[in-house]
Order: sequence, then C-alpha cells, then structure tokens
Amino acid sequence: MPNRVWSLGPELSGTLLDFGATSAQVDQARASYDASVASYRQTVLEALQEVEDELVELNTLQGEIASQQRATDAAQESARVTRNQYDAGMIDYLDVATTENSSLSEQQNLLSLQSTQWVSSVALIAALGGGWSHN
Repeated sequence: MPNRVWSLGPELSGTLLDFGATSAQVDQARASYDASVASYRQTVLEALQEVEDELVELNTLQGEIASQQRATDAAQESARVTRNQYDAGMIDYLDVATTENSSLSEQQNLLSLQSTQWVSSVALIAALGGGWSHN
C-alpha cells in the first residue's frame, strides 16, 4: 500500500501542476472554434449576397425584356406596314430596307437580353448550390 501512495504523488502533481498548459489548450480550442464560426458566418453571408444579386439582376432583366419585347413588336409591325405600302406602290424599297433593318436590330437586342437572362438563371442556380452532373 505505501508504494501505491508514493506512485500516485507524481501522477497527481503532474496533473495539478501543469503550469496552465491545459488552460492554454482550452483557450486555443475556443479561439479556433470562434474563428471557424466567423468563417462559416462570412461564407453564408457571401452566399446569400450572391443569391440576392442574381435575383435582382433577373428581376431587372425581366423588366428590360418586357420593354424590349414591346419595341420589337412595334418594329415588326412597322416593317409589315412598310412592306404593305411598298407592295401597294406607295413608297420605294429603301424605306422597306430601313424598317426591316430596324426590326432585325430590335430582335437582336431582345435575343441578347434573353441570353443574358439565361446566363443569370444559371448563375442563380449555381449560387443556390446547384451543380452540373456529367452522368
């Protein structure tokens, strides 16, 4: 029994007298945890900001597309009327070419906006965590 008491002494004093090493390890673990939480919070905030930016862009594009669709429809109607006037012999072909050129330009602008909308939709899907599968 006396040997057992003497062998407990160094074990006990080693645990009690670690000169703050355990406390320092706990503080280090807490600091590491706090840094991880802050990093996670920043990642979540950046992801939410990216989603919000894409939603705003899509909303803006929808308004622009609606406006461009009206302009395209008006240009096509103007080209149709001009073509009918030419067929009736009321105007020369230069007017037809000009209005058809304008109509095609408006259609090209509409297609460009729609293409941008599709790219923004894909960016939104990616921001929401979507991905592509090659399977």
